[in-house]
Amino acid sequence: MLSTTLKFIRVTPEHFNTPGGYTGIILPIMGTKVVALLHCNADAEEAFEMELKKLVETSLLDEGCIKYELYQYQHETCHYIIIEEWQSEQALAKHREAPHYKHFGRVAPVLLAAQPQIKVLERLV
Repeated sequence: MLSTTLKFIRVTPEHFNTPGGYTGIILPIMGTKVVALLHCNADAEEAFEMELKKLVETSLLDEGCIKYELYQYQHETCHYIIIEEWQSEQALAKHREAPHYKHFGRVAPVLLAAQPQIKVLERLV
């Protein structure tokens, strides 16, 4: 299983109270988040899940990918959710042009029971 790790540094008030101010420490920034809700046909569940897992594995290797997680509804096995986080909107746009994303876009329609719902999120708090 592939994973992406973010490293955070502890910043104290002393980092900003130096002669000249800012010391050059870069804090992690919140990226672009996406939620995709997918519902496949019951007779296509095994093939759809295989394609989803391939998409997740390869997407985690995309430049700018922070998180790409696949979930399945607990009592509705044909329903899936992908939660993605990207360093920037540019990284997300580049991902959507990647061969593995385009491949999924070609095979998914015949496996889906409904149009996917894909939402780009904006953090409020």
